[in-house]
Amino acid sequence: MRRFVQIALLSFAGAFVCAFLFIMALHWSLPSTDAAYGVPLFTAMWDPFVLGAAVLVGVLSGLVVTPLAYYCLRGRRVLPCTALVFVAVAAEIIAVTPVARAPGFFGAFAVLVASLLYCRLSKHPMFLDSTGSAAAAVSSMWRRRRGSQNTRGGTGDGREVSKVFGRRPGGGPNLTNPSPK
Repeated sequence: MRRFVQIALLSFAGAFVCAFLFIMALHWSLPSTDAAYGVPLFTAMWDPFVLGAAVLVGVLSGLVVTPLAYYCLRGRRVLPCTALVFVAVAAEIIAVTPVARAPGFFGAFAVLVASLLYCRLSKHPMFLDSTGSAAAAVSSMWRRRRGSQNTRGGTGDGREVSKVFGRRPGGGPNLTNPSPK
């Protein structure tokens, strides 16, 4: 339950930040014939229509994104995945919205889904969580990087287990030092 709340809070926060980022990108790209051209950004943000639209879009986006993010981030580290998703969506909003408003808005959702799926399907250790089989992959990676150092005094490659149980690390019988019968 704690993980769901964490993902929900991050989803809603990201939705509100992206909604206001979208408004900023629109404000920066206003034509000189627009009535809001030349109005300071802070004043334009506090306009009741603009603020109401941003809050509505932020809440609806957060409601839509939370279950998708929860599904895609199962077995993944939440903060690195959130950072990747936010940077990708923010870059799309800043790059596309000044040029084309509708593709900037809907493209943000497409980039969001694509980056969440990337996090879900990626085998990169930065995104893998520390539970389950993903933990084994990460810990073996760190053992290889640290030179097989082990805090228990062993080599980290399974040989100390083979001395006790009479099996080699590959799983077969240890023929060089068979266990006593």
